[in-house]
Amino acid sequence: MEITIETIQEARLLGITKEYNPYVKRFKTWHSLVVDDLVLGKIKKNTEALYTEITRLKAQLATPPNRQRTHALKRLATIINFQKAELSKAILTNNINHLLIFLETHRYFETPYENYLTDITFSPAQLTELAKTLLPLLARFGIELKKGSYARYHEQSELEAYNQGIINFNIDKVYTLINSVENSKGIHLPFRLRSLLRFLFVIDINIFRQYIDGLKTPINYVAALEWMSAQQLATFFKGHTSAKKWLLFEGIRQLVARKSSVDSLLTAKYLLIKLYDQDKNFFIQICNYENRSPSFNQILGSCLAIIPTLTPDLINQLFKIGQYTFFVKNKDLLLDAFLNDASDDRIEILLYCIHKKWLAYLDSLPQEIDFNVLHPVLTDYANYVVKYLCRSCTIDETKKLWDEAYFKIENIDSKWHRTQPSRLTYFMILFGKLYLYTLSLIDSEHIDTMKNKFLKLLNNSIFMSRYGEESVTANLISVSLVIAHIKDLLKIKAEEAK
Repeated sequence: MEITIETIQEARLLGITKEYNPYVKRFKTWHSLVVDDLVLGKIKKNTEALYTEITRLKAQLATPPNRQRTHALKRLATIINFQKAELSKAILTNNINHLLIFLETHRYFETPYENYLTDITFSPAQLTELAKTLLPLLARFGIELKKGSYARYHEQSELEAYNQGIINFNIDKVYTLINSVENSKGIHLPFRLRSLLRFLFVIDINIFRQYIDGLKTPINYVAALEWMSAQQLATFFKGHTSAKKWLLFEGIRQLVARKSSVDSLLTAKYLLIKLYDQDKNFFIQICNYENRSPSFNQILGSCLAIIPTLTPDLINQLFKIGQYTFFVKNKDLLLDAFLNDASDDRIEILLYCIHKKWLAYLDSLPQEIDFNVLHPVLTDYANYVVKYLCRSCTIDETKKLWDEAYFKIENIDSKWHRTQPSRLTYFMILFGKLYLYTLSLIDSEHIDTMKNKFLKLLNNSIFMSRYGEESVTANLISVSLVIAHIKDLLKIKAEEAK
């Protein structure tokens, strides 16, 4: 619930110079109160009715033009004058109490702090002095995690792992606890402390950076940055020279968690490359921790295209293959970004390694006794395999692979299986290969042959008696329909070309 910039501007144009007298009386006692108590919200005197008053004022301002709205606009103009007067006193006298009064009354206004600063006469040195006064004040506050008297065993274990993880730069140990806190109560600084941070960011970003550099633990980085927008985070890190790994990682984590612009993603990419240069093991941990994030996959693809070396060992550590395709779109974002910036040789290395890892993964599945699956095993990297086959294999080579997989399916490969589920699993592994080989040959002259062979399987009574479960039939039909659909699209394109 905030009063809009447009309404505030309308009130400013009235030209009223008086201050809002009820606020003058109400906040007079704040001038002599202890700043720390005000910041922590221990003193709530004279602030309880503020929300109610602003709610009533906003309701009056929302009405059509009438005498009541005009009166509300005049009252709003006097409140703005009071705010400007308090901010002016804060800057000219270097007084935090006046600044806190300004921030307390400003909390329900959309107007940026910069709009008030342009209406006040002061020197840059005075603003810098106020920022320097804020620095030791802000440094006195922070978040500290301690073991409670009645903490449960798992909570104690998480805290011990968190502290050990900070020392050893272990992301999983540290962020297991941080995520638990975020998902329960959240990690937030007191409102007035957060308001002071916002104000410091606006008036002197370099001193704000000094404050951030003075923090010691990851959870304090989380709290100090969580209120910032993606654009503010990008602005903060662009000119920041810190080499603190936990700070840089938190910057990446918060940038990719927001609806980020191109500029903020470029900043996250810059931080990721900086961490790669500084500590490759920490870089790998970040990539594995954020592997489900669409934005992170996008910047990772761009990073892998330009880092000094891309080795098979690094690829093996970054790309974990599993049976499901839950994150195939995210991995496609990575691939697209990588293809846009990488050299042909580097593209060849990545695709070759992924294809090799994919084959090794599929070959390892039948050896797992408890592994059962009722769908083709494609993995999140299905399109990497297709891209590799299209780039690095000839049509004849891919067709040979297709024929081999099809032959094993059609003739019910005579591998020994103890149970029907294990036979079905083996079939689904073969069918996953066949499906990707099919996609790689969509633009070839073999499209009709492949479609007819798929349909032939459906009419093979021996095959269907062995693998005629509904899931198998459905997969065969769906693939044949996909091929038929792609064939129709190619036909339409050919006709359009004429």
